[in-house]
Amino acid sequence: MAVHRTLKLVAALLVLVVPEARAQGSYELSWWTVDGGGITGASGGGFTLAGTAGQPDASGPLVGGSFAVSGGFWHVATALAPLDFYSVTPCRLVDTRNAAGPLGGPALQAGAVRTFVVTGVCGVPASAKALSVNLAVTQPAAAGYLSLLPGDQSVLPVVSAINYTPGQTRTNNAIARLAIDGSGGLKVFSASSVHFILDVNGFFE
Repeated sequence: MAVHRTLKLVAALLVLVVPEARAQGSYELSWWTVDGGGITGASGGGFTLAGTAGQPDASGPLVGGSFAVSGGFWHVATALAPLDFYSVTPCRLVDTRNAAGPLGGPALQAGAVRTFVVTGVCGVPASAKALSVNLAVTQPAAAGYLSLLPGDQSVLPVVSAINYTPGQTRTNNAIARLAIDGSGGLKVFSASSVHFILDVNGFFE
């Protein structure tokens, strides 16, 4: 039975599921129930979370800033341990101008998310947690932007990886986190139809 429920989530969400409101920076969240169950741990993005209170009465995802919480709330959030960087010979991972395939065409579609499995290619091991990359866009049909996110995440980041105007070719560099569920996936969201090129020069694990 839920006894007290209030939610105000603005930017960052680190500590959840406590019997009183906790505030840090620009967020505040309080929610507690006597429900049990739930799971004891999960990982995603840059955080490992543990110890849910179950919350079977949760009505759906709660979204704020770049975070979404589904199916319960968490009372512990711990940043992942620091990662080591390993350089690789610069190598092309993705080029949608090539023939259709897992790391090739077709071009990214407007408003769609495409997942590329990039481990096992160009010397990137299955244990890699993030990549050091150069990305490029070319032949965009309209003004737009790209966002990169781990393959096991669904909430788009609040900043883009690169912006572009119609017909423009642009490049940028980034640190791109990969899925930590073992899939080795990197999701790319495109606001308009555009060709996407991704080169890797190192990985973190």
